[in-house]
Formats: sequence, C-alpha cells, structure tokens
Amino acid sequence: LLPADDAKQLITIPLKISEKPFASETVNFIYHLVGGHPLALQVACFYAFNNPDNLAEIERATREELNAHFQYYWNNLTPAEKDTLHHLSEAATRSMTDTTMRGLLRDLAQKCLLTREADSYHYPSRAWEAFVTAQQLAPPSTFSQPGSFSALGQIGQYEIGEPLARGGMSEIYRGRHSRLGREVAIKILPAGLATEADFRVRFEHEARAIASLRHENIVQVFDFGDVGGTYYMVMEFIDGQDLGTRMNQQKGLPLAEVAQISRQIGSALDYAHQQGFVHRDVKPSNVMLAGQRAVLTDFGIAKLRAGDTGATKTGMLMGTLNYIAPEQIRSSGEVDYRADIYSLGVMLYQMLVGELPFSGDNPGNIMMAHLQQPPPDPRDLLPDLPLGVALAILQALEKEPDDRQRSASELAQALQT
Repeated sequence: LLPADDAKQLITIPLKISEKPFASETVNFIYHLVGGHPLALQVACFYAFNNPDNLAEIERATREELNAHFQYYWNNLTPAEKDTLHHLSEAATRSMTDTTMRGLLRDLAQKCLLTREADSYHYPSRAWEAFVTAQQLAPPSTFSQPGSFSALGQIGQYEIGEPLARGGMSEIYRGRHSRLGREVAIKILPAGLATEADFRVRFEHEARAIASLRHENIVQVFDFGDVGGTYYMVMEFIDGQDLGTRMNQQKGLPLAEVAQISRQIGSALDYAHQQGFVHRDVKPSNVMLAGQRAVLTDFGIAKLRAGDTGATKTGMLMGTLNYIAPEQIRSSGEVDYRADIYSLGVMLYQMLVGELPFSGDNPGNIMMAHLQQPPPDPRDLLPDLPLGVALAILQALEKEPDDRQRSASELAQALQT
C-alpha cells in the first residue's frame, strides 16, 4: 500500500497533466474511500474524473466495481483470517497475549488487508471496511475456493488438471480434451468475478480477440464458453516458462537470444496491429518461451483500433506500470500500436541490461519517469552494445509516439546484428 502522501500524489498526477485538478476535498475523499491501493485508486479516480462534484456517486460506483476484486481476495482467505477481519477490535486485544492472533494480524497486514500504526490495526480503506462488514451478514459463500476448479474434474469437454497460474482476474489450469486427448491450458474466470458483467465482457473479449488471430507467435484459442455460470477459455498448452522467469535466471541476456525473441514478438505484434489490435500490456510475464519459440499471450486488455468494444473504460489506466507508454498514462483514448512499441522497447532494455529503464519508489514516481525522464542509454551499463541496437531502443522509448519506429519489426530488426 502507498503512504498517504504518495497515494494523494498518484491521485493528482493525471489531473495535473490534463489541467483539470481535483479539489483538495475530493482528493482526501478518494484517499479515505480506497486508501493506498494503486488499483483501487485508479478505479476511484476514473469515476471522480467523470463526476468530480458528486461524492456520493463516486463512492457508489467505486465500491460497486471494487466488489469483485474484494470478493476474490476474500475467497482466498482462511476461515481464521476472515474471522479476524470480522472481529478486528477483539482480535487486536487478544493479540497482546495470543501469539497466533499476532501472526494472523501480521499476515493480513502483509497482504495489504490491514494497516498497522504502532500496535494498532485498522482497515486500509472505508470501501474495504464496508465490504468486510457486509460479509458478516451474508449467507455462506457460493464462490469458488482456491483449487475448487480442479475438484470439478471436468468443464465442458475438458478434463481439468493441475493449476498452472493464478492472477487477480483468472486462474489457469492444465487440461485435456476428453475425446481428442489434446493437452490444453484452461483459463477460468473465478465465480466471484463471473457475477460482474464488466469482467465477463472483458474475459469474452480476450477470447474473441485471440481466437481471431492466427500467428505462430501468438497463443492460440480453441474454445470459449460457460458451464453453470463458470466462464472458461481453452488455449494451446505451451510447455515452457515465461520470459520473466528466464530473466530472473540470468541478469542481462545475450544479445543473440534477445534478438531471437524480439524478432518473434515483433512479428506477432505487427500481425496483431495489422488486424486492428493493440495489445497494451506487453511485458515479460506475457511472453512464453518453449524451446526456440516465443509466444505472446494475454490479450485481456487488448484494444480494437477499428472501434473499442467497451471492454475497457475510456480514461481508465490500462497496462502494467513498469512497461506502460506515456500516452497510456495520459489517456487510453489516444493509444495506438505505438504504445506496444514503447513497451517492447522497455522489455528489450530490461532483457539486455538486467534492470528497468524507469523505476521509482512508488507507482506515482514510476508514472512520472515514463512521462518526463529521458530514457537512459543502455551503453552506460553495456559499453560493448552495438550503437545501432542502443539507438533503436532509445527511439522506441521516445515520449512522443510519432518519434518511435513505424513497426515493432523495425525495432526488432535493429537487433539482428
């Protein structure tokens, strides 16, 4: 969680850029509503930007959208953790003599579900406190618990196997077509999110987006559907590791390896761009490596240039801060394929140098670095890097989209020395 001053700075940054500053009353209202959680701040700021004077509507819309995220966090808590949150005052008193309770409170604080001031614990935001309070009156949850999809055994025509990954928006399992015997990866939208129309639309948008793309370096989608309210997407199973894992194994990858990966991802992006798609979240964890093949995945926030489907809200910050293009911070409405070129440039810099070109102590500082800080020359840390490679990466990291390469492959080609 961000400290109060940093959170309030994050609230005001996009408004300073657009020259439509919030009143101090609105800034304080947003902070107390959602606390220092970056995602919750984005959601609240979106609604405040559209209707800055109606605080009641900002709170209503923000809490309604955050409910699905809160439900997902809640589903992954143990009964003891839930009980601790339900009875926070009593738990804090017990912790003075109960080491188990002290551990529970400490764990909840580490999960950012509580904040600690001296020896006192508090809910990190009014929205989270209201959600927890509502759970005390709710009937037993029908939402999925961790691993429950595996317990289903089968969904549609697919047998569900071991879990492969879990994120805030979906869970991915290894699977097999019961008749064809084909190994697949099954992405499932947790039931708590499946009840939210916006998340269902976004999930289906990703399935339709990838299913329409046919490229050897883009993950293939085979099927999409829902069974009893459980939404799932069936993709090809890639037996390998993601690029982020590879980069953690070795700080600074060889130029030849980076060139090979960039050529394939550049080709995949060019193809997607030609079909009218902008990925908007190019980053190492969305690139899978299987032998010599690099595969671009996760089109969950992809945008159609030919007309937005409405799966994302105009003005909402979409992307991952370490790799996000300046125009994505300023406004999602002006984002085109050149944002992907910027993100690819960040990724190439990190692959070669072993660290990110833009960093900061908090999300606000990272955003300002993308917006204002000149990109560092990779030769400062890699003096033997060919001049053409360094200049190509620096061009990809230009703040203005017009100053970048005309295509992702043009950037990748500069590495083919």
